[in-house]
Amino acid sequence: MTVVPSPSSWKSQNLSKIQSRLEPHLLSEKLETIIQGDIQGIFLHKENDVLAMYCYDNKSHQLSNIMSRIDLGNPLNLLGAYSQAVFLTGFWQEEPPESVYIAGFGGGRLAMLFNHYFSNMTLHGSDIDSNVLAVSRDYFGLDAEIMKQVSARDSREDLQARDTLYDILFLDVFVGGGEHVNHLSTVEFFRLCREKMTDNGVLVANLVIIDPLMHQKIASIQSVFNQVHVWEYNGAHVVFASDKVFNQQALRARVMDFQTHESPDFDLLEKVDALKAVELDQSVKPLLDNDLQSKQS
Repeated sequence: MTVVPSPSSWKSQNLSKIQSRLEPHLLSEKLETIIQGDIQGIFLHKENDVLAMYCYDNKSHQLSNIMSRIDLGNPLNLLGAYSQAVFLTGFWQEEPPESVYIAGFGGGRLAMLFNHYFSNMTLHGSDIDSNVLAVSRDYFGLDAEIMKQVSARDSREDLQARDTLYDILFLDVFVGGGEHVNHLSTVEFFRLCREKMTDNGVLVANLVIIDPLMHQKIASIQSVFNQVHVWEYNGAHVVFASDKVFNQQALRARVMDFQTHESPDFDLLEKVDALKAVELDQSVKPLLDNDLQSKQS
């Protein structure tokens, strides 16, 4: 199956449906909700027309940074700079991507845009918290058909069980007060990711500098993939990994073509220009499954 950019007529209809699903929240004078669950708590807060989702640890009640946010009046505008960087994967290859897997589905912001701009794309995903998936459907305007392909289970188990090979594999798994999930960052897990990707596929992982294991996680990615690049901003490290030789100018040309024809409300070209290769640091030891087991024992 060849995926081509969605025709303008379909995009117009799709945007209208998204706006219809979001309209009750847009029109509400106040939206503040706490959803309690066994895994974590969820806090939703609307300010002006922007709805934000936070998570918190059930024991410490530590609140995370914003996990997902949406401009209810302009839902195709990606507000998060790191989300904009991740969206570059839609143009990483010469041909439009045919399949994407999102681990740590959250509010589904990337899923909404991938579905809108590449309407025939196969879109799968997972989030360990079923309440998060309910929020993405009930508050963030995700289509029910998309949600049928998203599982409420551990992303490693879910990815292992899938038969599809993905052009894009996006890892964005945080829980509770903002803790990054370590078992989705080991050498063994990244080997699984590579097995589940197409030959020209790209993996993208959202990491943060406050994670004491961040450099080991990057080293784990480098131990599996030949090409590793990073986009950095305010402590966020969006890491791109592939076995295909990276051509930054070709990526820029494809992104420029997208921005010329679609006129999104965010600038992707500056994200392309800020990408840089990650140098291999032999002093940093990749993270193994056994390392995590040792820490737990």
